[in-house]
Amino acid sequence: MSFKNKQELDIALKIACVKKDFRLKKVINSCSVYCVKCEHLECKWWLRAVKVENSDRFYIKKYEKMHTCGSEHLTSHNPHATAKVIGAYFKDRYPEGKGPSTKDLKNSIRIELGCKVSYWKVWMGSEIAKSLVRGTHEHGYGVIDAYSHMLRTSNPGSKTALKIDENGRFKYFFVAYGAWILGFIQMRKVIAVDGTFLRSKYGGVLLSAVAQDAENHIFPVAFCVVDSECDASYRYFFEQLRSFVLDTPELCIISDRHQSIRKMVSIVFPLAHYGCCMRHLGENIRNNFHNASVVYHFYKAAKAYNIDVFSDHFNRIRDLVPQAATHLERVGFHRWSRAFFPGNSNCCTYFIW
Repeated sequence: MSFKNKQELDIALKIACVKKDFRLKKVINSCSVYCVKCEHLECKWWLRAVKVENSDRFYIKKYEKMHTCGSEHLTSHNPHATAKVIGAYFKDRYPEGKGPSTKDLKNSIRIELGCKVSYWKVWMGSEIAKSLVRGTHEHGYGVIDAYSHMLRTSNPGSKTALKIDENGRFKYFFVAYGAWILGFIQMRKVIAVDGTFLRSKYGGVLLSAVAQDAENHIFPVAFCVVDSECDASYRYFFEQLRSFVLDTPELCIISDRHQSIRKMVSIVFPLAHYGCCMRHLGENIRNNFHNASVVYHFYKAAKAYNIDVFSDHFNRIRDLVPQAATHLERVGFHRWSRAFFPGNSNCCTYFIW
């Protein structure tokens, strides 16, 4: 029996140790020879593997497969059940990098391998299994250039942009598929911008820009992976977006009132109108003032096309909770209400999501 390299041989032996519930002791561990024996002094089990000349492969040369030791010295905590071994054993359970939860995997280890391991070690094993299937995070960052090339080749008209820092490390990565760019030409010129945290080894933030199609379905426009939500990252995102989104008075950009978004919109898209997300503003009012009637009249005022109707509902807000009315005035009516929206009526209809 031969193995691709010494590491593969070592993992295979440790998996066998966990399955058969015995312990190994390395006798020789050199570049060309790998020899192990049973940890029990009186046991005669041993194995010797040597390296194939001019190759990384190892093959088993001598093998005494019968154990002569008893089982009274064994426990349920096998030292060979490391995170690396767990990952190698369960990698087939993670097709495309998705598989059982840590809790389910821990139960599988107890049932199939008959040993107890900590929750942390099981989690580490699952992460190793995923990396064996889909590659490591480091490898993913390393092939971004190749991914960009293949993306543009497979999707003509797509736009990608990669920015690295002075040390050659990843900083920003922008993507807009060709179909998205062509599709946005037919969309209402309303873009919603937001960011969400990435839960991975290196973290970061995913910035996204989306529009609405004729049936009010979300239509993606672009996304960008950045280090954090700040002026520099949003400026880079909007500058890349500017290459195919025209800066016109008909354009409206909506966000959750993040200061960096508002600031960079005024710099990169000076002709566009900046608006606030109605739902986000409504939830802030609900959480801060705890009055359902105020929230009701806020939505009615925000959706009103007529200034008189807007005034009726806004005056009710002022009567109920004056602080809420003051807060909305400070935000600016033209930021969140249709009645005071400065753009054309077609854009006004949909700029509040």
